[in-house]
Amino acid sequence: MRRHFRALEGVRYMYIAHNRWLAWVLALGVSPAWSASELPALSEGFLCCNMQRENDWISDNTLRSPTSFGVPAGTPIKALDVGRHHLKVLMAGKPMRLGNDYSRKLDLATFGSRYIVSRDPNELLAAWPAPVQEAVRNGQLIKGMSREQVTMAMGYPVHDATRDLSQPRWTFWIDSDQSFVVDFDADGHLANVEGPESALAMVMPSLLSPERLEAITTKERPCVINVYRPDRQPPSPGHRAYVYLDGQDLGVLNPGETLCLSPALGRRRFVIGIRSGWLLPIAMKGELTVEVAEAQPSVFLRYSQRFIGISGFGLYAAPIYRDEFFVANEERWRARD
Repeated sequence: MRRHFRALEGVRYMYIAHNRWLAWVLALGVSPAWSASELPALSEGFLCCNMQRENDWISDNTLRSPTSFGVPAGTPIKALDVGRHHLKVLMAGKPMRLGNDYSRKLDLATFGSRYIVSRDPNELLAAWPAPVQEAVRNGQLIKGMSREQVTMAMGYPVHDATRDLSQPRWTFWIDSDQSFVVDFDADGHLANVEGPESALAMVMPSLLSPERLEAITTKERPCVINVYRPDRQPPSPGHRAYVYLDGQDLGVLNPGETLCLSPALGRRRFVIGIRSGWLLPIAMKGELTVEVAEAQPSVFLRYSQRFIGISGFGLYAAPIYRDEFFVANEERWRARD
């Protein structure tokens, strides 16, 4: 108990220190280390290539995950401001952040000029052969593609892994632990792709047999109880949601994630709840009793965390959230809607 209390006190002092630092910055008129001069020369145009986003963050990394969404080449984009290692942009009229996660040896102006182009890539795409057009739209590769076509389909390889775009091998990351490489021939056309089967199934399925491809891309199957959290970041990302089933801790449910629960067979009624907190689960905030019917062996629940106000005053203010469960259906669960 004393250890938990010290941890909570530490969080409170960190929160106070952060607010005091921010107050000094505002009072002294100190500007951050980045400035608007780092905006690219062309601040409005089109997205050069297919990219992936998590919530409102569009990373220079090409990895794809169950919670990421594709942003197609040619999407209108406008750079508005500069943040820490990212550009604040309007993407198809929506506020987003173009993040320089793994290319930080490039300054933000140079980084942004890679991705914001003056000519709509769809004009180039329309002039390419039909198989290339289909591959690019699907974010996939086929042999014989040029460097420009590979870039439009996959995005740029991160600068930390591929410093020189004229070299014959580009390295891409499919997740935080796995990479795949694209080899170009002497004429600058795609000759081969090497990597784990999970990556090849996404980016170049023609390299796999139909049997292996089917085994890797088997449709997601629901569990007995499926709790999902829509792909929306709460106002305070540090506010964590701890899920409990009949009092048993099942772990943290982050934005965009799904918990697959398969409780013991023979039981039909379960109590699912949420405890929330910054570092430790503090108090039960939301609870729901669910019943699993024989005719409907899977239950789908959407978890929602809404910001409803501020507790305290000034430097001691803290956000307040409401945690709720809503019954959904399989279609909304698959769409994470």
